[in-house]
Amino acid sequence: MIDAVRATGSQVLWCATHARQHRDDAGGLKTRRFDNILGEVESAFRIHEEAGSMLGGVHIELTGKT
Repeated sequence: MIDAVRATGSQVLWCATHARQHRDDAGGLKTRRFDNILGEVESAFRIHEEAGSMLGGVHIELTGKT
């Protein structure tokens, strides 16, 4: 896909959304482990680097509630 986009000569901003949450049965909260999130972000940057494209940023929402 990246090669097809490059062939157009267009500048592209790649965007993706992802949330794999786990339901906490005790409190009904949806949670994610930070080390899992960090690994996914590191993978995204590596994939883009290997493809010769650039991930323009990451948006992460955090809460102080546990």
